[in-house]
Amino acid sequence: MPADDSLSMDQISALFPQLENIQLVGAKGPQQIFTATLKSNFAPVMLRVVPTEEAGVFGWDPEFIVRSLTIVEQAHQGLLRVYEVGQAGPFTFIISEHSPYPRLADLETLPQISPQAALNLVRNMAEGLLTLHRKNIFHGGITPKLISLRADGGDALLLPINIYPAQPPVDMGDFASPEWVTGAEAAFTPGMDIYALGLTLYILLTRKTPMEAGFAMPSTLIKCSDAVDAVVSRAINPDTRERYRNLGDFITDLDKAIASPTGRNAAAIPARPSSPAVPAMNMQKGQTNIYYYLIPALIVGI
Repeated sequence: MPADDSLSMDQISALFPQLENIQLVGAKGPQQIFTATLKSNFAPVMLRVVPTEEAGVFGWDPEFIVRSLTIVEQAHQGLLRVYEVGQAGPFTFIISEHSPYPRLADLETLPQISPQAALNLVRNMAEGLLTLHRKNIFHGGITPKLISLRADGGDALLLPINIYPAQPPVDMGDFASPEWVTGAEAAFTPGMDIYALGLTLYILLTRKTPMEAGFAMPSTLIKCSDAVDAVVSRAINPDTRERYRNLGDFITDLDKAIASPTGRNAAAIPARPSSPAVPAMNMQKGQTNIYYYLIPALIVGI
């Protein structure tokens, strides 16, 4: 919506009587973003509005709205709450929980957390996403900007919807799975969300992306177990045949790693045999180049 056609704050307030303390904080193309307070429970929320006539161009097409409405019905401690989706006046809108915590994108402002805390944070988000996957709803747009973290590492929340669906996948950087960037998969899949969560785990553990770390296993950079290496490497494997196929299996292996996050143990997850298309993974500690097979996929992503 052009700036000279924007509604006044009084007009916005009249369109959303369920909210108070509405303040404009920014814009992303035709989308305007406000902070507000939900009158019913005093929860801090984000209000995002797009002119309905431009909603389809922006990516808020009917399918996106139906998926968003289903998400409204879900609530999980690993997901930021989506309270309402609909139309008001000239706008299509989303009202979602607003977390006061820093985003993963601002990781440099957060202290280092333990491997066990990192594993638990990712497990919590994975369990939340699993409630959506069971309804055949896949996120497909997980980025560091959509993940909020408490400074003490005690909680992590994922906004369970890609609020900028019109953005090219390459804008997601490394978080866009290779099969999405290359177009090998035309629709979102469970593996795409698992890939993004695997990268989130790698970053929480090492405070680096795999490329920044020279594709090193986490155990060569921090004190963690072989089970941690195994769950990370399988989650971000560019070959979808070798990656986890569902969040249930991913969570099961996260639990094994959580049981012994910093040392070798009998329950360590065995490395899966690789297909001929992907070199076999060397799970021995001290090997700093075992992510070399990721290089082609990440170059495509960048």
